[in-house]
Amino acid sequence: AHVDQLKTELVSTVSHELRTPIASIIGYTEVLQDKVPGELNSDQRRMLDSVERSSRRLMRLVDDLLTVSQIEDTTISLNLTNFSVTNLLNAVLDGIHPIYERAQITLQVAPFDEELRIDADFNHVFRMVTNLLSNAAKFSYQGGRVDLSISSTEKDLIIRVSDSGIGIPREDQEQLFR
Repeated sequence: AHVDQLKTELVSTVSHELRTPIASIIGYTEVLQDKVPGELNSDQRRMLDSVERSSRRLMRLVDDLLTVSQIEDTTISLNLTNFSVTNLLNAVLDGIHPIYERAQITLQVAPFDEELRIDADFNHVFRMVTNLLSNAAKFSYQGGRVDLSISSTEKDLIIRVSDSGIGIPREDQEQLFR
């Protein structure tokens, strides 16, 4: 148990320490993209876009690592707020757009109630939806399609993602969706 606690603390510390340099890379990338130091040629812009996508993906992975360590440590803290599902979706789509563009996969978002709001931890929901859409793209074929629909009941927000990819084996679904 003591070794597990040390491992969890190490993962948490490393995750927090990685966030600062990654945030710096993203910040300087945005400054360059905004042409503050000067114009970029098309090759430089393409490379910079790649650096930004990779940095944001790395930040998501670090966030996921931190979340897993918190869950294992049973000290996960939720920052519950009331937020717009439209704002959430816009943030997710902004971050995930380059993945779909590069893979030439169409993302179709079904119409939903744009006034819909939810009480939840924005960052956790953001990561969940981003992971679902990233995996859908990763395991779809070039030229494929991913469909996203959002609905709600009195107590639940329902997010459905389906894709033209290989799917999740049945034995893995039981582990994933319990």
